[in-house]
This record gives sequence, structure tokens and C-alpha cells, in this order.
Amino acid sequence: MPTLTRIAVGNPIHAIGRATQVLKKVYNVNYTTSYTFNLAGEVDTMTYPSGRVIKQQYDNIGRLSTAKNNASGTQYATSVTYNTASQVTGFSYANGVSA
Repeated sequence: MPTLTRIAVGNPIHAIGRATQVLKKVYNVNYTTSYTFNLAGEVDTMTYPSGRVIKQQYDNIGRLSTAKNNASGTQYATSVTYNTASQVTGFSYANGVSA
């Protein structure tokens, strides 16, 4: 069973700190997911162990609006909608299916 073995924190954006890398070791193989943050402290990019980079974009009040492949531009989630409590009420997948 996969277990989290270490969270490396470096160059935090806020005084409370942000994990910039998460290392998971599965059957003696290390898998690292890296994060960058914008000036508002929101996740800007996530880099998966495969090297795929996901770019997140936010609306003017800091809510996630899109998530896309940084290299190809393929959008994985768009048209994110929220209720008055800022809870996600729906979004569209890249294939046009809405949730």
C-alpha cells in the first residue's frame, strides 16, 4: 500500500509555509509532485511525477476557474460555477461533459 514518506517544504510563499514538493515512495520507487504558487498563495502549477504540468487559473476573488495542461493548453476543467458560499456547484470536463 502506498504511503507518504516525506513532505519537503522549501521557499514558502506565506509565513505559514506551503509544501513545494510531496514525495511518495511506493515499493521503493520515489514519486515527487511539485507545486508553485502565485503571489496570492494559490497553487499556480502542479508538476506530476510523469512531468505533466497542470496550470490552474483563478477568478478575481481567488476561486479556481480552469485547470489545463501547461504544455498543450488542453483544458481539463472549465466553466467552474459556485454557490454563494463559494462551494463548487459544477464544471465542464475537456470532453464537454458537465459535472
